Amino acid sequence: MTPLAELIGNSPGMTAVRDKVTRLLQQLGEGRRQPPILIQGETGTGKTVLARAMHRASARRDGPFVSLNCSAIPETLLESELFGHERGAFTGADKARPGYFQQAHRGTLFLDEIALMSDKLQAKVLTAIEDKDVRRVGSTRSELVDVWVVAASNADLATLTRDRRFREDLYQRLAVVTLWLPPLRDRGGDILLLAEHFLDHACRTYGLASRTLDAGARAALVAYHWPGNIRELANVMERAVLFADDPVISSTTLGLPAARADEPRTDRMGLKDELINVERERLLETLREEDWNLSRAAKRLGIPRNTLRHRLKKLGLLDELRESKGADAADVSRSRSAAEEPMPTETRREPRRLALLRAELVPTSPDRALPAGRSIDLAIDKVQVFGGRIEERSSTAVLASFGLEPVEDAPERAAHTAVALEKAAERARAEGEAVAVNLAIHVGRFEVGFGSGPAVIDLDGMREARRVLDALLGGDRDMIVVSEAAVALLERRFELVPLPVAHGSGPRAYRLVGRAQPAESGGRRMAAFVGRRHNLELLESHLAAAMRGQGQVIGIVGDAGIGKSRLVAEFRERLAGRDVTYLEGACASYASAIPYLPVLAILRQSCGITESESAGRIAGSVRGRLEALGMNVEESAPYLLQLLGLPEGMERLAALTPEAIRLRTLETLRRMVVGASRQRPVVLVVEDLHWTDKASEEVLGSLAADLPGAPVMFLSTYRPGFRPPWIEKSFATQIALSPLSSEDSLAIVRAVLPGEVPEPAVRMKMCRAVAHDAGSGAIPAIPDTIEEVLLARIQRLADEPRSVLQAAAVLGRDFPPDLLRNVWRGAGSLDTHVGLLTDLEFLYQRAAAREPAYVFKHALTQEVAYETLPAARRRDLHAAAGRALEEAFAARLEEAYDRLAHHYSR
Repeated sequence: MTPLAELIGNSPGMTAVRDKVTRLLQQLGEGRRQPPILIQGETGTGKTVLARAMHRASARRDGPFVSLNCSAIPETLLESELFGHERGAFTGADKARPGYFQQAHRGTLFLDEIALMSDKLQAKVLTAIEDKDVRRVGSTRSELVDVWVVAASNADLATLTRDRRFREDLYQRLAVVTLWLPPLRDRGGDILLLAEHFLDHACRTYGLASRTLDAGARAALVAYHWPGNIRELANVMERAVLFADDPVISSTTLGLPAARADEPRTDRMGLKDELINVERERLLETLREEDWNLSRAAKRLGIPRNTLRHRLKKLGLLDELRESKGADAADVSRSRSAAEEPMPTETRREPRRLALLRAELVPTSPDRALPAGRSIDLAIDKVQVFGGRIEERSSTAVLASFGLEPVEDAPERAAHTAVALEKAAERARAEGEAVAVNLAIHVGRFEVGFGSGPAVIDLDGMREARRVLDALLGGDRDMIVVSEAAVALLERRFELVPLPVAHGSGPRAYRLVGRAQPAESGGRRMAAFVGRRHNLELLESHLAAAMRGQGQVIGIVGDAGIGKSRLVAEFRERLAGRDVTYLEGACASYASAIPYLPVLAILRQSCGITESESAGRIAGSVRGRLEALGMNVEESAPYLLQLLGLPEGMERLAALTPEAIRLRTLETLRRMVVGASRQRPVVLVVEDLHWTDKASEEVLGSLAADLPGAPVMFLSTYRPGFRPPWIEKSFATQIALSPLSSEDSLAIVRAVLPGEVPEPAVRMKMCRAVAHDAGSGAIPAIPDTIEEVLLARIQRLADEPRSVLQAAAVLGRDFPPDLLRNVWRGAGSLDTHVGLLTDLEFLYQRAAAREPAYVFKHALTQEVAYETLPAARRRDLHAAAGRALEEAFAARLEEAYDRLAHHYSR
């Protein structure tokens, strides 16, 4: 494919751009001198793609392509970034560094958003273009540079020049050749061509099955106005791929607003003056409301302070800002304390365990430049895909948090994001970009404030977390580094390798190598396997029946942390050396909308496919597996290859409807499993089925329906509240795991603690010591992974039921309903809320000898619910409980002395 073929589209506007660039490059031939190019177009129309394609098609294709987004770097640093600096030129300049002009020598320098460059820098860029030399900051000599300058702007530079908001001499120098990229809404059929391109790219990137667009989706794409142009279209298609349940994407999945019939289709450039006036009024209004404070106004507008100052300067508002601040100085000083204090709002503070991810972009060598702006935007997109929130960002780094929303696998989401960023950096280097990424993950407990606005993380906690992340990133490691606090939460799903401790001391750090294989245990010390021997024997009996040709479907149900995965692991170990085929997949909470996730994992295992293999090797592995199973390769391979996101054989499917493709894919997968079972029995395991996607559930249901006559054992794990549709079959069995008995729990303690188990009195003191240490963070009172699950379940409750559960936690493991009624204050019916908590298995009712009582199903649930209470609210509830007990036991107060002492002392 020629470089200019990257410019997808057949509309007249795009055809004219391609023809103009082709004629220009043919005219220039292999000569190294090229005139400056100016690319104009709205935001997101593909200016960077065009600049990169021109570079690859030019005589400078073997030289560097250096990209700089002028709006992504503070104005105070832009001169140093463009022209370089000498050692000691300014504070922090500890070594000499070449600028973007020097790094682009004998190549192309792409200056994006050049309209935002200050007048002073515009003059220096003009000099560099005309004289072909630059002078570093702090230097007394000039350096010759041979650079092809390509500039871009989403603002009309001709209009800005007439309004004296851009230097006319620089505009005339840049506009030797001007290319106008049309907005997406004016490109007609190109919208569908681009949509299908991004659809295919997203499927291949995430390793998902191919997707198609139905007629409604196509109509919605053409009707939409696309204010964000191609960039917005790419994001919409990626989101649709990740959250589509079916291989055919509908207009509902796209989620585009319906086009208004009376919406005018006008040219945005023709409304430039009107837009400038709107921007001017918006900035003035915001400044007045923020008492002409630049920092607060910039924060409210969601832009950097330097960008706001630059926009004010371009619009001629800086003088008005100075005059207004001078005229209102007295009023501002009188009102400053009130203005700077936040308005009192009802804010609740809760402890949350958050995972923090810091990503820093670094050049692969000191003399190479980073692609400013674009890589950070990619990092932000990946963070948002996995449900994270950006806390801080700069031109080369981001800090993201995971877990502000009620999820139980925040550390895993951070790790998946880090792996995705690492792979993105690898692809960028393969394309010639000099970018590497340093990544660090840390997990900690933070106080988080929830009110009417975004959640606010405690500043002291964030300050300490930054210190940990900075230490992890020390030494510019081109890897994913994990803090010791995060290890226990990641070792089940990821391969972690200890790193040497610097100078023989300090906190341990680990390298995250990649996703762990199903059989790996992450190097953990496994506790003794007790209390589940009868469950293991039951699985063995079902396996024996399956091996006799009586297909078995087994469901293991139990609360999080109760031992479902451990039981599966023990069963898997027993299969070692036996004549069975073991295949395993797992669902994930963040991927419940990604079709075929566990099915794809099983397919890859069956075919012996690894993540790093090329498309050709994957296709060969699929064909080889089908041939080994005695299946028709030419007929079956296209369905599996499209499921894996490969285009090979797609021409055989072109005449089929999406529904026909779906049904034949299901049949191919079913025949693979049944065919494999004819060679030797198959054990098929899917963990965390409660998070499955609809497409995978349909595949597994189709397979379960055909098991009675096949030597296949299908084993799945899931939590209470989820019930697989096939569990009602006569050949299906559900195994419910109960909590371990006291004797079994003591056996685990004996296995974990060295020496003999002490006497009861000594054990009590040990428990108190553990509880004391838990408060200091030395030993967690609850294993982190279980606490995450319980926290997420509690946080997903509506406000009123959650407040009932928290009030109940103050009263103890079991409590009478009348006492809760006297303590809890809130909206709605208490009985209704308690009924909901009972249905969700947080509580259960127990008939006592004297009065009914409610009991927390697990003591851990009560402890976690109690810890979610802010300290002040906790004290209020304890006091209310004390008063209620005094009133209830007024005639026999001595019976409640111990409980009164407990509540009044908290």
